[in-house]
Amino acid sequence: MHNPPATAFVHSVDWQERGYAIGDTLCMLVQGRVVLTDESGRSRLKTVAWGDGLPIPGPRLAMYFRYVIQDAPPPDPCTLEVTRPNDAEFLCLGDLEEIAWLSSGDCAENVTIDLYQDGVLCETIAENVPNTGSFEREVNQLCDGDPFSYTVRITDVASGTFDESDDVFAIEDCGGGGEK
Repeated sequence: MHNPPATAFVHSVDWQERGYAIGDTLCMLVQGRVVLTDESGRSRLKTVAWGDGLPIPGPRLAMYFRYVIQDAPPPDPCTLEVTRPNDAEFLCLGDLEEIAWLSSGDCAENVTIDLYQDGVLCETIAENVPNTGSFEREVNQLCDGDPFSYTVRITDVASGTFDESDDVFAIEDCGGGGEK
């Protein structure tokens, strides 16, 4: 008896562990009680079996179902695509920068955003941020080296799948910043 009463129930079984294989036909027996409760709190038994199965005759009403074990398709792999910054943009220290990306498939709920310069990690901008497709931040990091060689990398925290800006962009100290 479920308390509070259940409106649905799912039972999962590892069929391979029990010696069954894809294509095998199983016969499952289902028995349950449906109880109605009126406004005064009185309950009465409505039925003891339900569903689209075939009835089993006898005093203990139940249903049985035939099920053919099927192979579940694998989930779509996670794909990410950085959409901004993604080309020869120019950013100043203090600017508000929107980092944007697209994700599809079986991606995690969170991503990590890293700043690279000449292919070397310069700064982790954000770790485990929601995979919403955008993140805004104030540009506050200059790395040693060529100011026209930055890229952003978005990484799925579960699978390690990542995408990086297609082209480099620049970050410089423009003497003020603070604009988008």
